[in-house]
Amino acid sequence: QTANLPNISDYVTLPEINLLLAIQTYQEAIHSQSYSYILESVIPAEKRMKIYDIAIKDKHLVKRNKVIADHYEEFIKNHTDKGFVKVMMANYMLEGIYFFLGFSFFYNLARSGKMTGVATEIKYINRDEFTHMAIFQGMFRELQKERQDLFTNEMKNELREMMKKAIEEEIEWGKY
Repeated sequence: QTANLPNISDYVTLPEINLLLAIQTYQEAIHSQSYSYILESVIPAEKRMKIYDIAIKDKHLVKRNKVIADHYEEFIKNHTDKGFVKVMMANYMLEGIYFFLGFSFFYNLARSGKMTGVATEIKYINRDEFTHMAIFQGMFRELQKERQDLFTNEMKNELREMMKKAIEEEIEWGKY
């Protein structure tokens, strides 16, 4: 997210939205640092790299993340209006679907009286993710008003399929 949001911001012309995306980028950097801090606090150094490598070596996680990453990469290569709509949806899916399964793990630990400080940290990140979803929800609504031509039946179907695929991948990930 920290690396992708500036690509979206470069395409946006409204200064207020650019500011919100800059704030979101900053928050995402803090979230990344928070996760690293948690990991470094509980995992010995010799095991950390194996954990960081999971993101690129675990076939289930790679498949899940590819659903979002492919849209980001396509938009970076080709800044098109349709690509912008899709990358906004990819961002919405990431913020609105993909993070919450991971959060629930820490909330369950906290209910058992374990890692309560971490759960509090996750609660703050969770709060931010809700605001990030609201930003993209607002961007979608405004873009639909301004550029109705982009939201053809074909595009709406593509967006529904994207969401369906993300949900299916998240269910598979949860089972795994």
